[in-house]
Amino acid sequence: MKLVKFIVLAAVAGIAATGIYLLTGRDSPVTMTEQTVEQTLKTGDKPASHGSYTNYSPQTLQAAQADKIVLFFHKARICPICAQIESNLQTSGVPAGLTVLKVDYDSHSDLISRYNVPGWYTFVQVDSDGNAVQPPWRGTYGTDGADIFDRAV
Repeated sequence: MKLVKFIVLAAVAGIAATGIYLLTGRDSPVTMTEQTVEQTLKTGDKPASHGSYTNYSPQTLQAAQADKIVLFFHKARICPICAQIESNLQTSGVPAGLTVLKVDYDSHSDLISRYNVPGWYTFVQVDSDGNAVQPPWRGTYGTDGADIFDRAV
């Protein structure tokens, strides 16, 4: 009977923690990141020798083709691993010659289908024609710009 009570309490605590996580505005860091990237691109504060981390759109993909390595980062706002990878990219930066395009997992089912993306926190490297260069791979809490660069072909 004590085991049943423990399991029920643990389940309630888990549900409560998830609710708090979702209700505390977890998308604030993402919004700040997008504003920071947009401001940096507009003001030109970021040296051209550094890589890029920005939202996916057909236009940003086309502009990114000048870089040698372009990856899609399939992420979701409610994904804690995605949030950590994004934080790591902000901290470590993106190496020169590398462009990482954020793809909202819930909004781009076309890309998920095209590249056989298995889930959140997945990277797909694409060539200048938008074709996958290698199979999709998943990041971890420790994934940063250097790791992405090392994994790229």
